[in-house]
Amino acid sequence: MSQSTEILVSTRFSFLGASGWQSDFSKDAAMLFDKNRLLRRLWLFNNIALASLASQTDDNFHHFILSSHQMPDWAKSELTDMCEDRLGAGKFTIQFAPQGPARKFQRHAIGKFAGSDPVAQVVLDDDDGLSSDFIATLRAHLAQAEPLEAEGTPHFYTFPKGYALGLRDDEVQLWAHRFKFINLGLTMVGRKDHKNIFGIGHMDAPKRFGYTSDTRKLMYIRTLSDVNDSRVSVGERWTEVENWRDDEDFKSRFPWMLDVPFKEFNDFDSLAQ
Repeated sequence: MSQSTEILVSTRFSFLGASGWQSDFSKDAAMLFDKNRLLRRLWLFNNIALASLASQTDDNFHHFILSSHQMPDWAKSELTDMCEDRLGAGKFTIQFAPQGPARKFQRHAIGKFAGSDPVAQVVLDDDDGLSSDFIATLRAHLAQAEPLEAEGTPHFYTFPKGYALGLRDDEVQLWAHRFKFINLGLTMVGRKDHKNIFGIGHMDAPKRFGYTSDTRKLMYIRTLSDVNDSRVSVGERWTEVENWRDDEDFKSRFPWMLDVPFKEFNDFDSLAQ
């Protein structure tokens, strides 16, 4: 596949509508736009997701954020300011969309971004982050791939190994784990007329359409917090990483994590000011 394949990192932020996201919040505006919840989601988005994108060694990508027209104006302003501060003008697009299927808005975003050409869509939830070499690693895969046939099906890249970051208690914890088709960093290469990353089941679609799995390195961080949309529990096969701030690979590939002011997240008073 051509080395010039465009990369579109796609994130849903408090999107009210159908998106394959199985959560009560996505169907209830009062819950979704609760101020306390939005403050914490904005904190996670800024300090985890955006910080990880700002640290990429290859910055040749665009970030598409799908949010809601119904979201309060103060939160819209905060979201826009965060993206400008972290990524800079021209590196991101925010769509405050009416209630509807996320796949429709993603399809329009792909068309504006890449026209009829194939595009690599990377899904990144608003409370998760990517290793600083994620885009560079993905681009290396794209450069070695066979061209995507005009009438063919999409192809997936999955990165099963990553970290879970525990923020549910005062102590910040980190675990290493592996899930074959985890949504974090899952990449779908296809055209706007194919199914898109917001219109598929991430467990089944890679197996149906074809995938490449890269298990060489830990490539992402997911957060476990009291505002998760799904209640993930620590698994028996998860391995706790002690003294992670001193691990050389972690420091080199997740450098933004060393500067995160974690105390703020559990200090509601500082968030509410």
